[in-house]
Order: sequence, then C-alpha cells, then structure tokens
Amino acid sequence: MNRKSLLLTAVAAVTLLVGSAVAQTPPSRADQAVAYRKAMYQVMYNNWVPLVGVVQGKVPFDAKAVQKRTARANFLAQMISEGFPADSQEGKPTRAKPELWANRADFDQLMSTWQKSMVALEAAAKTGKLDKVTAAFNTTRDNCKACHDKYRNE
Repeated sequence: MNRKSLLLTAVAAVTLLVGSAVAQTPPSRADQAVAYRKAMYQVMYNNWVPLVGVVQGKVPFDAKAVQKRTARANFLAQMISEGFPADSQEGKPTRAKPELWANRADFDQLMSTWQKSMVALEAAAKTGKLDKVTAAFNTTRDNCKACHDKYRNE
C-alpha cells in the first residue's frame, strides 16, 4: 500500500470512528445508575456464592478466605445504595420494581438493615468460628431476600 492510500485509509477509519462516537447518545444518568448497581451486585454475587458453599458444609471452612469474602461483600454493601438515586427509576434495563420508588422509605430501611447485617457478618468472620459465620450469614441472607421479595423482579 502506498503512502497516499495508507493516509486515505487512516482518515477514513478516523472519520468512521468519530462519526459513530458522535452518533451514539451517551447513557442517561438513570441508565448509568442502573449499570453501576448491576456491576456492584455482580461483584457482590461473586464474593457471596463462595460463602454459600461454606455455610452449607459443601466447601471446607477456610477462615482467611471467608474473612476476605465477607470484607469485600461488606465494603460493596455499603456502596450499593448509591446505585438507587431517585432519578434512576427510569433507567434500563432494571429488575427494580416500581414499588421501590413508591415505597422509598421502606426500601431504604430494608437496605440499611441489610447493610448492618453485612457489618455483623464481617465481624463474625473475624472470629474465625464457623458457627458465628453461619448465623450471621443466615441473617444477612434473610435481610437480602426480604428486599428482593418486595422490590426486585426475578
């Protein structure tokens, strides 16, 4: 390819890239909030699932691994509510039910209760005792489920 052809190809490629970038509408604040919370919940899930096997007795109890997973999960739990600003109710795609926005005070209370149980789960993990982890895990799971049952579409 000669220099002129290479230059024309490069200009055409840049024009296409710039044109497609300009043509795309940036995501709305609502869509950005949904993307944030979905990402947070995915990372939460990736740290939560290994704990399920431990408390069910299907995976050997490794105190250090459990401490690491619960610390991560608690850290994430304290940030997840940022993904539910009032203007995110129109964000897509979401599994949040419309009732969440209509009953915001109840949702916020359930979120707070779950977040506190995550703090307690991390504290239980620091004891290095499986029975304490299991009890705190079950409470946290139940608090998580209470919110999902009311405010999340499956």
